Amino acid sequence: TSPASLFRLIRTLGHLEPQQALHRARLQAQRKLVGARPRSFAERWTMEPRGPVGVPSDFRAIDATILADRWDVGEIEAGSFGFLDERRDLGNPVRWDPDDATQLWLFHLHYWEWAWSLAAHPDQDRARSTFASQWRSWSDQTTFGRWNAWAPYPVSLRAWVLLNTFDRLVAGGDLEDSMVAALGLHAGFLQRHIELDIGGNHVIKNLKALVGLGAFLHDDDLIDLGLEHLDREVEKQVLADGGHFELSPSYHCQVLADFVDISNLLRSSGHEPVPALDDAVHRMRCWLGSMRTPEGGVP
Repeated sequence: TSPASLFRLIRTLGHLEPQQALHRARLQAQRKLVGARPRSFAERWTMEPRGPVGVPSDFRAIDATILADRWDVGEIEAGSFGFLDERRDLGNPVRWDPDDATQLWLFHLHYWEWAWSLAAHPDQDRARSTFASQWRSWSDQTTFGRWNAWAPYPVSLRAWVLLNTFDRLVAGGDLEDSMVAALGLHAGFLQRHIELDIGGNHVIKNLKALVGLGAFLHDDDLIDLGLEHLDREVEKQVLADGGHFELSPSYHCQVLADFVDISNLLRSSGHEPVPALDDAVHRMRCWLGSMRTPEGGVP
């Protein structure tokens, strides 16, 4: 380790709370254990539904609209994916972890957010066939617990996509039972991998996924776990003026959208509203309104 790297490490540690270091050590140890016995942990952690699966029909996630036209179905069929201004033709079956890609690009690939465009496609037979083909390919080539596919942040985003596109792309087809089991495994994994070591917007994504999985699996314990952490995170992350504590307008928009999704899903699922969450949404909207440029954009 160079002196400059050591200095950066020491400086970074000075900003961390002791609990963050403890959580990092726990998650790293857990990662090694899962990597050594993935099948055993997968069997142990997969959660069974406690009622009819699916999210309420009157709930629509924000990304279902925003990302509906982001990707071309033909390119997804061909295994061609573009993220971060870089396109890669990954073949058919897809090479899910190409050596020449950065970790951030691979994270985007494993988010599965391109499935929003499949769910919105007018030819649902084609969309479902494409989704099934890529899901089987992904399942065959990825190992439970192994990064990049099973880093907690991609798991959170992927779970949110899968549970919200289930009705359009999976329900009633050959994949239904295996997808329910896969989402049960995502739930069991996230329950044990909340990114309390990193904090910030990562934790909010973890918690939104937990609440969503709880609604999908009809599991109130998952929802309660998500809301227990969320209560603390709202107080910590939303400042007195309504700004998000990472002080980035783009992350502010992301966290605000997550809060809106959680609040709307709770209402659609028949759960009591969370006053602190709704208050945070109001204050964050006011802050964002003050920060927008004259053209309506975000700095």
